[in-house]
Amino acid sequence: RREIKMIKNSEIASRLRTIREYVGLTQVEVSAETGIPQSSLSAYELDSKNAPASAVALLAQCYCCSADLILGMVDSGIVRNNGEIHF
Repeated sequence: RREIKMIKNSEIASRLRTIREYVGLTQVEVSAETGIPQSSLSAYELDSKNAPASAVALLAQCYCCSADLILGMVDSGIVRNNGEIHF
């Protein structure tokens, strides 16, 4: 039987920022590409606002990754010691 774990909103917020920085985009650039206001992107990354599913889907497309990666459902290719991410 596999373990089911609760994924903290703070972990999703951290992943959003880490992945964005890994792909080399600013919040302003992501906003222009996705139509998500920069203020919302900042709030998602600071864990002051939860990203809705529609935003996660857009960000996954923008970052060329799966929504599962953003949501912490998979860790494939991630090294998380010291906060770094590698694909």
